[in-house]
Amino acid sequence: MIATDVKADEAKRLNPSISDIKGLYVATHCEGEIATHYNNIGLVLKQQDKYDEALKNYERALEIKLAHPPPRHPSLATAYSNISGICQSRKDYSKALSFLEKTLEIKQKSFPPNHPSLIATHRNIATALDGLHQFEEAVQHAQYAVDIARRAFGTDHSEVKDNQEYLDELRQKL
Repeated sequence: MIATDVKADEAKRLNPSISDIKGLYVATHCEGEIATHYNNIGLVLKQQDKYDEALKNYERALEIKLAHPPPRHPSLATAYSNISGICQSRKDYSKALSFLEKTLEIKQKSFPPNHPSLIATHRNIATALDGLHQFEEAVQHAQYAVDIARRAFGTDHSEVKDNQEYLDELRQKL
């Protein structure tokens, strides 16, 4: 059995559990845990390229998280980022950028300025801006990703090298 078959079996096993999750939600009101389950189901469905179903699960996770304070919690940033990933997969860069800006806002308020989680957010924003042909802004965010990665990991780390390569690619588009 190959890995995708395993993931397909996992998704089939998880999909029927959505009704179980809803029942658990009503019975226990463990909103954070329920949101996590919806998010995880969305991850499996995204890996199977079932973007519509994944998006529904990500949106439900976000809905649950938004209904329960605090509104600037880092888990909200994850929900926004996951939805932006679906938007980028669909090449809806404008919508992806909107969710990524919310992600960045929350992370900037939740973490120190050089926190490693900001690397991926800036890189994803650069990718969305690249898709929108807004290369100057894309370069700025890619540069932020490189700078934060250098401070977090040192100059020889693969995260720095990968982000530097992407920054160089973007600069060639200017």
